Amino acid sequence: MGICKGKPKQNGGNFSSNPLNKETDMIDENLKRIKKQFDDLTLLLECMSQEFKAITDSIIKLQMSQQQQNEK
Repeated sequence: MGICKGKPKQNGGNFSSNPLNKETDMIDENLKRIKKQFDDLTLLLECMSQEFKAITDSIIKLQMSQQQQNEK
C-alpha cells in the first residue's frame, strides 16, 4: 500500500474515489481475469496435446498390428 493511498485529501475526500484509481483497479481486475483465462487455456491445450498423442500412438500401434497380421 502506498503512502498516499487511502489518506484523505485536505478537503476530506479519499483517493479511492478518484476516477483514475477506479480505472486502474478495473484494469488490474481485467488483467487478472485475462491471465487466469490464459492459464486455463494453456492447461486445456496441454491436456488436449497429451490426448492427441495418446490417440496417435494408439493408431500407430493398430496399424503396425494390422501390418503384421497381413504379412502372415
